Amino acid sequence: MVESSNVGIVHFYRTKSIKGAMVTAKLRMNNEPIATIKRDWKKTISVAPGIYVFSAKTEATTEIKLNVEQGKQYYIKCDLAFGFLVGRIKFTLVDATEAQKEMMGLQVEN
Repeated sequence: MVESSNVGIVHFYRTKSIKGAMVTAKLRMNNEPIATIKRDWKKTISVAPGIYVFSAKTEATTEIKLNVEQGKQYYIKCDLAFGFLVGRIKFTLVDATEAQKEMMGLQVEN
């Protein structure tokens, strides 16, 4: 268990947009599943400082690499980008003010 003062916080979210509403994907951290990305969703995790690769796969795998620092918070928006058949998850690092507005009212995943 990591002490709460020694961690970084990573927030993931996907808005209520109807674009690709039925498309879901497993969110992975260093190739280990941690959540399911879906419409109207948010998840927050605490991790020890370090470099992490977050990924999701639909018809293609997309990744974002993040160097998490102690005491910092990161917001990653999980959008759906156009793909050949299904679409794919697009990760975007978003500033706190914008992300907090977009995250209001989204369903929390435990």
